[in-house]
Amino acid sequence: SSPFQVSLGGLTIHVLGTQFNVSARSCSRTSAVALLEGRVELTTAAQGHGGILSPGQEAVYDKATGHISVNRHADLAATQAWRHHEMKFDNADISIVADRLTAEYGVAITMVGNTSAHFTGVLPTDNLDACLRILKATYGLSYHITGKTVTLRMKKEK
Repeated sequence: SSPFQVSLGGLTIHVLGTQFNVSARSCSRTSAVALLEGRVELTTAAQGHGGILSPGQEAVYDKATGHISVNRHADLAATQAWRHHEMKFDNADISIVADRLTAEYGVAITMVGNTSAHFTGVLPTDNLDACLRILKATYGLSYHITGKTVTLRMKKEK
């Protein structure tokens, strides 16, 4: 009965009775809003009215351009994985996975070798070593941790 607003830099979410997830990290170039039920209205500082989301949709806001793109068939399980201390990836470029590990664990990640790999799977948000072991098993890579820096040495292609 009392609508509220969530402001994320240049994006404002007008909550109109709903359940939703927001991913808005300061180190990320995008913010995302996934709607589970109800509805939310999005506006941007740059463009004004950005649209209304329906359940099952996800909007991604590009902070640099002010543009909003809408995925009408979002993977809602992936958007809620954080609730189970997980990160879910579907054919994600390994650099996206590395960026997410950087954000989750506060580490700098350096990748050496072929970085064209893609990852589909689930990684924990509460155990960096487990993440690295999963990536090692998946790609045959090696890793080395020095303080807050992780070096991933990708397996060479034949």
